Amino acid sequence: MYNNMPNKKTLIIIAVLVVVAAVAAVALVSYQHQRQNKIAKQPEKTAVNNGTGPLSLKSVDNSKLPANISQDMISEPGAEVLQNYEAANSGTKSQQSTRIFVIKKSLADTFSWYKDYFAKNGWTIIASIDQADLKALSAVKDSANLDININHNAASGQSTVNLSLSYPAATLVNTK
Repeated sequence: MYNNMPNKKTLIIIAVLVVVAAVAAVALVSYQHQRQNKIAKQPEKTAVNNGTGPLSLKSVDNSKLPANISQDMISEPGAEVLQNYEAANSGTKSQQSTRIFVIKKSLADTFSWYKDYFAKNGWTIIASIDQADLKALSAVKDSANLDININHNAASGQSTVNLSLSYPAATLVNTK
């Protein structure tokens, strides 16, 4: 006669496998719980953060100039504006105003225009890059820093100026 009952050895193996599976399940649940607690205890981070405070970003209508950027800083008035914004860092108490616009003049002519602008308006140039498809100037005046990046994007065919003015918060910048 054939006996369908598992033998004692098979029952022991099944019992051991059930115990191992139960221990593994408890360990997995414990690990997940510890991981969630660790994540919950971490401070919430802002999307943009330089380590000293969150950075807020405010778009500015393209028909207006960002704070402290004057019309005389724009090498080609009426140019197509690609980006226009103001940023503030609550940790360092600094602000930045940025305008990126398309230029029709050559990179060399625009670079020369900004060098003249800085000289005529009391800015001190502290850094300069003059390459074929990239030109940049960085200048300081009082507590402000004005960075000009002029480049040609071969993919889009556009030449642009990225004008960024950085300054301490609550400072009225004398940009003229």
